[in-house]
Amino acid sequence: MIRETGSELTVTYLHEPIYVNRSLYTFLPHEDAPSVKYLVGCLNSKLLQYFYVEKFKAPTELFPKIRIGQAKQLPIAKPTKDQDQKISSLVTKIIEASGCGKSISQYEDQIDFLIFKLYGLIYEEVKLVDPETTITEEEYNRYN
Repeated sequence: MIRETGSELTVTYLHEPIYVNRSLYTFLPHEDAPSVKYLVGCLNSKLLQYFYVEKFKAPTELFPKIRIGQAKQLPIAKPTKDQDQKISSLVTKIIEASGCGKSISQYEDQIDFLIFKLYGLIYEEVKLVDPETTITEEEYNRYN
């Protein structure tokens, strides 16, 4: 599901089907698309958030809305099976940890760096997207 209101994308994964009103968007991938959890990881990543805000953010902060047509325009990279599995696994860990009140920031950081690598970002671009990152250029270049 993607929340309609807000100035940033807020995407979550649900195990069970539910009915939603107009303030939420739901999506199911096509047969040849990456897994749903991979898509959740991508859409919540700092890179796709950055892209969304730069390209589509409304000029007003008063009742900002996410438009599904804009979300569909986001450049979702086609992962290898291994990349899909790694990101999906981290999304699963986030779901499990957040349900228990545990910290999820380490998993979010791992997803962000996997996404940065998947999209081929160099360190200077990572710093542009995430100026508060504490990772060094050497660490980023070694990151798998």
